Amino acid sequence: MAGFLTPDSAATDGRARAAIASLLPVKALRGDRMIRLLLADDHAAVREGLRQLFAYAPDMLLEGEFASGEEVIRRLSTDSSRVDLLLLDLCMPGVSGVELLQRLCQQFPWLPVLVLTMHNEASIAQRAMEAGAAGFLSKDSDPEDLLDAVRRVAATGRLPLAAQGGRA
Repeated sequence: MAGFLTPDSAATDGRARAAIASLLPVKALRGDRMIRLLLADDHAAVREGLRQLFAYAPDMLLEGEFASGEEVIRRLSTDSSRVDLLLLDLCMPGVSGVELLQRLCQQFPWLPVLVLTMHNEASIAQRAMEAGAAGFLSKDSDPEDLLDAVRRVAATGRLPLAAQGGRA
């Protein structure tokens, strides 16, 4: 259908991709440098949606996706030089949650971890922050808020409390 934009056509049509990208906030806090990130979430549909979102952000590059904490640790142990940020779901098979977050922060203290989870309770957010998370967002956050959070954490290492998605 002419003029109808689908995810498949957007991926192949440079004009469509540019039009969609122009709708997204593009002011990167790191200047012209690409933000390289890793994504860890055990749900394939969530990873696919986030992959598409990051594909339209002109200042972000998704360097890898993982479905378990063990995969993340393995990847970072072999090559962590090209990563600026890890976007992490707290609930995954195997090592996960606060335990995974603590291990990541101990083994890779230079890597900011932005938690993105379905749990939006303030107590969970506080535990994640105490374990070393640079920020916390609920999966029901707006996509623009997620992109802004990635930019802020990549630029400053922390997400201001007012911008976090945990609820009291």
